[in-house]
Amino acid sequence: MAVQVEPAAIQVPASGGNVSLQLMNGNPEVRFAFKLKSSNNEHYRVNPVFGFVEPGAAAQVEVIRQNGPPKGDDKLEICFAGAPPDAGTPRLSSLLDLRASSRSTFLWLLHEYGSGTI
Repeated sequence: MAVQVEPAAIQVPASGGNVSLQLMNGNPEVRFAFKLKSSNNEHYRVNPVFGFVEPGAAAQVEVIRQNGPPKGDDKLEICFAGAPPDAGTPRLSSLLDLRASSRSTFLWLLHEYGSGTI
C-alpha cells in the first residue's frame, strides 16, 4: 500500500485525550488525497478531515477523544485516492469520489479504563 498509517492502533482514555497520526506516502511520484471517517462521531473528532499527502512525504492528523463511555468497536476509516498535482482542495475535488477509485485502511480505536485496556 502506498499510504501507511503510524501508529497502526491508538489507545486513548475514555475520559478524553489527543493522539497524532502520521499518514506516510511511500510513493515518490503520486500525490494522495485523504478523507477520515469515524464510526463514533459523538466521541471522536479528527483534524483535518480532508487533506493531501505529497509524494514521499507525511501528513499529520490529530484524533481527539471526547469524554464518554468506552465502546469496544470504534474505528477510524482512512480513505485515500491518487490526486492530480494541480488539485487545489481535497474536499471539493472530484478525486474524492471515494466509491469509485479509492482504497481504505481501518484503524481500531482502543480505550483505556482503569489499569487495563480493551
